[in-house]
Amino acid sequence: MKFSSFIFSLLFASSVLFGQTKIFVKFKKEIPKTNVNNQLRNIIKNYSLQKSNSTQQKIVTETFYNKFGHLTENLDRLTIITIPPNTDEKQFIKNLSANKNIEYIQKSHLYKIDLITTNDSLYNEQWGLKSVHAPEAWQLIPNDATKVLLAVIDTGIDYNHPDLKNVLFRNAGETGKDANGHDKETNGIDDDGNGFIDDFMGWDFVNKLNVFSGQLQNDFTEWDNDPMDENKHGTIVSGIIAAEHNSIGIAGVNPEVKILNLRAFDKNGEGEEDNVASAIIYAVKMGAKVINMSFGDKIYSEVLKDVIEYAHSQNVVLVGSSGNSASDLPHYPSGFNEVICVGAIQEDEALSGFSNYGSTIDLVAPGSQIITTTLENKYDKFSGTSVATPFVSAASALLYLQNPDYTNDEIKQIFKSTAKDLGAPGWDIKYGAGKLNILKSLQLNAPSEIKINSPKQDYFVTNDTIQINISVLSPYFKNFELSYGIGYSPTEWKELITNKETTQLLNENVYSLNTKNLADTVYTLKLLVKNINETTSEERTNFHIDRTKPVIDFASIIPAILNNKKTFSASISTDDITIAQLFFRPVNEIANFDSLYLDGISAELKYERNIHFGFIPLDVIIGNSDYEFYFKVTNRAGLTTIYKDKNGNNFIVSNNFDQNLKTTNKKKYNLPIGRVFSAPVSLDTTNTKFVLLN
Repeated sequence: MKFSSFIFSLLFASSVLFGQTKIFVKFKKEIPKTNVNNQLRNIIKNYSLQKSNSTQQKIVTETFYNKFGHLTENLDRLTIITIPPNTDEKQFIKNLSANKNIEYIQKSHLYKIDLITTNDSLYNEQWGLKSVHAPEAWQLIPNDATKVLLAVIDTGIDYNHPDLKNVLFRNAGETGKDANGHDKETNGIDDDGNGFIDDFMGWDFVNKLNVFSGQLQNDFTEWDNDPMDENKHGTIVSGIIAAEHNSIGIAGVNPEVKILNLRAFDKNGEGEEDNVASAIIYAVKMGAKVINMSFGDKIYSEVLKDVIEYAHSQNVVLVGSSGNSASDLPHYPSGFNEVICVGAIQEDEALSGFSNYGSTIDLVAPGSQIITTTLENKYDKFSGTSVATPFVSAASALLYLQNPDYTNDEIKQIFKSTAKDLGAPGWDIKYGAGKLNILKSLQLNAPSEIKINSPKQDYFVTNDTIQINISVLSPYFKNFELSYGIGYSPTEWKELITNKETTQLLNENVYSLNTKNLADTVYTLKLLVKNINETTSEERTNFHIDRTKPVIDFASIIPAILNNKKTFSASISTDDITIAQLFFRPVNEIANFDSLYLDGISAELKYERNIHFGFIPLDVIIGNSDYEFYFKVTNRAGLTTIYKDKNGNNFIVSNNFDQNLKTTNKKKYNLPIGRVFSAPVSLDTTNTKFVLLN
């Protein structure tokens, strides 16, 4: 049967635009970390023998272990591989996949900063400071307090801004004179032995390939020691945290903090996952007690999860923005259990219209029309969960000033137990525990630990029982209850443990939930703790039950032109989050089907999402031929669906068409990806009308 195609796709691509590709490879736990490099050398050597010896010198591998020393068993086996544009990516990844010692292969994601800007005139006051009671809290800061190191992972910071230049961290090991009388800041030597040369004021982790270097003057082609902000986002965030109390400009939330300037996002506000991960690890190794992460994406990442767990294990407070999509779906990294997830409110304490909410929200902070520092020694007002997050990061550092022995989980619970309740009584999906109150946080001298240890966020059920493990420790403890509901934001709950339970617990298995009769969907687990002072504390986590195979909503296979050569493009949409695989071979051949994963356009790289798209690489397709196809989609529970036509036959599509394209003039600009041209156009000599999709 012929596949019904309703659109002809013309795909233009240039290899230089894609630039270098970064791939994460994590080896299995039984592989010693000292053997990881040997494993990688053999993979590259085998690839080079198949291709050319010159390629071997261009493929760069770097393990987190070699870069930072021992971290955790998880991270010591994690490697970043950078392959140049001329590499046969498909073959290289195929070589990786042949190694049975590899646990997973993941292409690096791209994260975006969470900011909304405005051009309105400046306000003459900082309503956010008053709203969270920061001025009163300053009176409680100990006179002999040691400044806390707070890392801002962002677009860099304008370190010349008069309100910021004196609050930035200076690395004592890379300042002053060396034994030869040379300035350590510029002597080209790793004076402090941390693996980074001349990192006297932070680090620039951005090494994104700059394909427009002849047109733009910017600094994001390699790692270096100059984390200057070329975007403004990092400068905005840093001003909220720590703008100097110096009678000019604005005042930061925390006057006793030093900011570690870590640039992981480029001029366009985009950050590659390996650079973000490296910045987090660097911050931990440099002694940061708090990390501000005003960025994220809805894509779940195993790599970022491993790095976040490492930082949390080192007692670092991780604070992340909830996102600006007005959605109740998890946003990462703030969606991880280890991160304090911050939403945004307006001056009237209403939730900001853009702010994400839902079961992962911990609390909210001022995030609309916040005046702060920006580039060129200026000030302006900005909105977004990006500007709400630094209020909580700065407050975290204030708590460490007061008591250096606090754990990161204790600080999280202090914020939640002292927040001003907004919305529905107690924790709710819009405001979490409520609005940050720094004064009450500093006045509370008895922290608690309230936590759902398992299941973790986004756990997928693979059997008929979930073992629930919790910690409930609080000086104000009265009793607790455990319940679950359907969806990300349930309105009805089924009790598992009633409020008669008056025993405090630490890492205890308290309930075995039988899931055999539960319907396939997402569920929310709720731990509600009632206190003797009539307040409540609450923790939530989501888990998924899925026993049904994914359902295909739409699929398409159509002929396409890629770089003036004939191929096919395919797309498929599913009800579940899935990975999608396309199988293909010429009609009437008895050879086995070739296959590739859509989105990554690879036989090994897999992407989890609802909507998938990809095209068949030119080196594996024959022009002017009929091909047969079928799809295979797999959801996060491991269930698969094979998709063929209604009669159970493979789809048959031909790319035998007239390719006499008309002469065109190439423009100096590109339309956004996915943009459909406004009207059908004629591209070939037959004057047939085509729909153009960029």
